[in-house]
Amino acid sequence: MFYKQELCNWDDPEEASLCLKIAGLSLRNSEYTLIGGLPSAHYFDIDSYLMENKNNATALAKLLADKINQLSKSHEFNKVAFIEKGGAGPVGLISIRSTLGTLIEKEMIIIRSKKRLLRGTIKGSLNKDDRVIILSDVATIGWTIFEAAEKVWDLGAKVPYALVVIDRDQGATVNLGRKGIELLSIYTAKTIREKKGSELKEHYKTGIEDRFIMQLVDFGGSSSTSVY
Repeated sequence: MFYKQELCNWDDPEEASLCLKIAGLSLRNSEYTLIGGLPSAHYFDIDSYLMENKNNATALAKLLADKINQLSKSHEFNKVAFIEKGGAGPVGLISIRSTLGTLIEKEMIIIRSKKRLLRGTIKGSLNKDDRVIILSDVATIGWTIFEAAEKVWDLGAKVPYALVVIDRDQGATVNLGRKGIELLSIYTAKTIREKKGSELKEHYKTGIEDRFIMQLVDFGGSSSTSVY
């Protein structure tokens, strides 16, 4: 059994407002085919939030830093990884790397999943005993995170955790869990719809559909990760 762990504190008005704003400015309603192949009536483009106001990047960096620092007290990891997507989808969280780096004590690396040569896939120091938490903006079936994790595993390090801003509730928790990666999120699409759906429509004129198509995928390959 794989359990979802959401980190947004909805009882804190300031944090709840920020989480709602991130969703509201990132959410686009139309007909899409997602990178994982699923059809969807909504799409999360976190670049839209980050570029709406110069202060938004700082606010998101502070939110993530707070959650990473909290997690470090109960979850064992020593490296924080950003994914360089190579033009596939939004630029994402890598754009706030410098700001986030000033707010956390963990070392950071960049995973370049699209690079063919193994030595070019990791920017930064990665050792065989390292435990890495991968950051991403959104998880659908977990494929982008899995691709990045494979590069870390190929170099002998471990990926016990991944942290995303939005989990779309479409299979990533189970798919990644099968490979030993615990998926953590600021919030899930289902939660934001149930808790803040009316506010999304009122303030941002957008919403999340009341259905979530699960896609459980055997990514193949093997993992050297052990979670304990």
